[in-house]
Amino acid sequence: MLALPTITAANGWEYQTLKAAGGNYTKMSDFEGQNRNLVTEEKGLCLTCDNLQDPQTASTGFVGWTTDVNRPIYIRAADKHLSKGAWTTNAYRMKPTLAGSATLTLGTLGANGVIYFEGIQFFNDTASAACITPSGGSAGSKAYFINCIIHTDKAGGMGAYTGSTAIRLVFINCIIISEQSHAVHNSASTPGDEFYNCVLWSRASGYGLYTFATLPNIIKNTYIGGASGAIFSTFASSTLTNVATSDADSPTAALRNCAFSTTNFINVTAGSYDLRTKAGSVLLNGGAAPDYPYDLAEELRNPTTPDIGALELVPYSAHRRNSLFVMGW
Repeated sequence: MLALPTITAANGWEYQTLKAAGGNYTKMSDFEGQNRNLVTEEKGLCLTCDNLQDPQTASTGFVGWTTDVNRPIYIRAADKHLSKGAWTTNAYRMKPTLAGSATLTLGTLGANGVIYFEGIQFFNDTASAACITPSGGSAGSKAYFINCIIHTDKAGGMGAYTGSTAIRLVFINCIIISEQSHAVHNSASTPGDEFYNCVLWSRASGYGLYTFATLPNIIKNTYIGGASGAIFSTFASSTLTNVATSDADSPTAALRNCAFSTTNFINVTAGSYDLRTKAGSVLLNGGAAPDYPYDLAEELRNPTTPDIGALELVPYSAHRRNSLFVMGW
């Protein structure tokens, strides 16, 4: 299992809220402006986003913080504002209004710095702008995206674009879609990224994953597809475990040439995506033992043969995790 923190006051965590009124902050950029040294303070910091759309204009950038694996930043949508697996205006979302601005940028988080985003919707509808763009940062830093929906719909817009950065991105149960470019592009001199039970799709042009990373991407139980192909790769090879692709890139013969269509997903129409696995698809129970026990809708996964992708068609049991504050198991 992936090692995620246990978030409790007893473990030294500080809690803050983002609300339109009555919280510590009204927008993410004000929270980010604290630029605190959590290592010196010896505490983790958890922000709960308890509104719908963040009133951001330009990109929100996390730069100048000092964190580590024991004292990270953890940003989560409030339970009532989780998307539960589909893009919705009734869940918390980040969307800049200034043309050309990335939705989120990441920079200095400290040596081996760590930041988490859970249940957040990232959207960008301006040309040549990515949702998530890390740059710089310190060796060993990681940014986790858990149960997030990441979507761009203009020419040149990518779900995640990593330039020259030391930050490794880890995606868990994420849907990453670019309507007109690569879903994820990690450039040369980046450490490579990790994808667990995700869907990466590039609709009109580009690849699901376009990678020049110097270290291998780690990809497991994930669907990758694109108009130009599933994976374009140079330099280090990616490590693929139970990965389905829209072309012949998958190392598993049965998981090759899996169309992004209603053969494999419930609904693939832009604007009304429902990316639960379709009954009868090879994606159904096609995964290996999951590294995280829940899916994007917070339902339990099959512990041995989960569905490939972000959402289980049929939850393993009736249990739904109803609190995101305690993350250990």
